[in-house]
Amino acid sequence: MKEKSICAAIRLLCMTGLIGGSTALCLSAHAQEAGIQRVEITGSAIKRIAKEGALPVQFLSAADIQKTGAKSVEELVQSLSSMQGFTTASESVNGGGGGVQNASIHSIGAAYTLVLLNGRRIASYGSGSAVNLASIPMSAVERVEILTDGASTLYGSDAIAGVINFILKKNQQDFRFDAGVNRPGKKGGGNSNFSMSKGFGDLDKDGYNFLVTYAHDAQRELNAKDRDFAKTGLRRFTENGKTYSTYLLAANTAPASATLSLKDNTVKIFSPAYFKTGACAPNTAFVGTAEDKSCWFDYAGTVQLVPKSERDSLFSSFNMKLNPELNVFGELVLSKYKQTARYAPAAQRLSLPLTGALY
Repeated sequence: MKEKSICAAIRLLCMTGLIGGSTALCLSAHAQEAGIQRVEITGSAIKRIAKEGALPVQFLSAADIQKTGAKSVEELVQSLSSMQGFTTASESVNGGGGGVQNASIHSIGAAYTLVLLNGRRIASYGSGSAVNLASIPMSAVERVEILTDGASTLYGSDAIAGVINFILKKNQQDFRFDAGVNRPGKKGGGNSNFSMSKGFGDLDKDGYNFLVTYAHDAQRELNAKDRDFAKTGLRRFTENGKTYSTYLLAANTAPASATLSLKDNTVKIFSPAYFKTGACAPNTAFVGTAEDKSCWFDYAGTVQLVPKSERDSLFSSFNMKLNPELNVFGELVLSKYKQTARYAPAAQRLSLPLTGALY
């Protein structure tokens, strides 16, 4: 009652303007009466003036992440409007990507987009500075903060495009289990995942917290031959009564074509299967004239749209409060990612010297 009376008296004096510096004093009185909640702030450490305004920061809470339906960090990054020019797992087909999944803000490049884990740098892949997102467990992510403006003055040249900071869960006590299965309407491309996590101890009450999270993700392969839009590189269409073709085919790949070096120093390219049976071999397409008897290798239908992959992730954290001003923490992130990609045969030419009968 005494405290409330004092606060009421201060508010009365503020209203009458009898106390100098009334605004700060009244705000202090309101804060003491209402109580102060704990607020945690992560972000840039650069000192700024008020007229500069706020930095362009995107914030994704746990609820926002759940609404996106993303089952992996890669899928989450793809859903962000500020991300362009990044590498996905599907780009690992036919010799590209190598299973790497990275982030690129405004298509400036993965080498210039800094990826942080709880505000700290994590190991990069290869000899560059880009981070493979496949090593970050989605089940352990609590929120994501994306700075879509350059921060090279604070972090270095790898933050020219911006910064994406993954904040992992902490101070969790309950047991959580999540599972999901996705099955397309057509053959291939399904995926499944499950994760479980358990925490021990309340950091505020017990002075410590230990959290363990395990997740497993499995992606089935999606072959190009299983989808009509990708099963062939040969597309025919009609315009003004005339037939045209657009194609992504290889003329030099055996057994589609063979090259004969004749005695008169001329070169003859023909298709052995067409020459023998009058029809092109499997995975080849007829694109020449009847005189040429030419079948080209239709490699588009032999590759994968999405490669087969599996990911196992283990995240563990320990936090201990030594005193109200000092905490001790430790984090362990283990991730094993396996990808099986299919490659189309190299476009090699098969040359045969003609020394006798062809058959």
